[in-house]
Amino acid sequence: MYFLSYLNVIKFKYERKKIMNYQEKIMKLCKKGYLKTEDVVKEGVPKVYLTNMTKKGILKRVKTGLYMTSDTFSDEMFEILTKTKYGIYSSLSSLYLHDKCDRIPIIYDITVPTGYKGFLQKLDNVKLYYVPKNIYYLGLVLKEDMFGNEIRCYDLERTICDIIKYYDKLDKELCNIALRNYFYNKNDESKLYEYAKQMGIYKKLIERVEVLR
Repeated sequence: MYFLSYLNVIKFKYERKKIMNYQEKIMKLCKKGYLKTEDVVKEGVPKVYLTNMTKKGILKRVKTGLYMTSDTFSDEMFEILTKTKYGIYSSLSSLYLHDKCDRIPIIYDITVPTGYKGFLQKLDNVKLYYVPKNIYYLGLVLKEDMFGNEIRCYDLERTICDIIKYYDKLDKELCNIALRNYFYNKNDESKLYEYAKQMGIYKKLIERVEVLR
């Protein structure tokens, strides 16, 4: 009887140590407070530990395949794009990510390829822009946001082109400030004009530049 009790104690200690080791490994996999299930699986950690840690309040489930630590501030811009492989922040939302606009977006401008049907269409705080696939990736970059997470958006030149293209659908005050700041500072205008040609807005760009200057 004593021998069996001793074995149970050893087994309990072993299981507890295994649990703690898995939890430590999971926490080390967290990047800026977020954790992907696929990363846990790659490390050989059973997914049941994610469920257990969520029940204990150590983790929060953001969506299928994505968790965050309980002390992490929610990063909505990051979370939205983790729920789909499509979508690139553009126009005024991209401008904000480039620190060229100090107004925090309430409605997010996101560009998707023509024909897209999916999760982003269900969100009330997202405004979608559909473009042909040949220019969908034009100017795509990864930009670190204020939380330190990398987010898909367009570079500054593509962002300016989008602002000019959708000028009548956007906040004109923010657009004008962004355009003036761009042309009054040293930027890659040759890239801007090349993008404008590919996007079919070259004439519109010239007209807008003439108004500003």
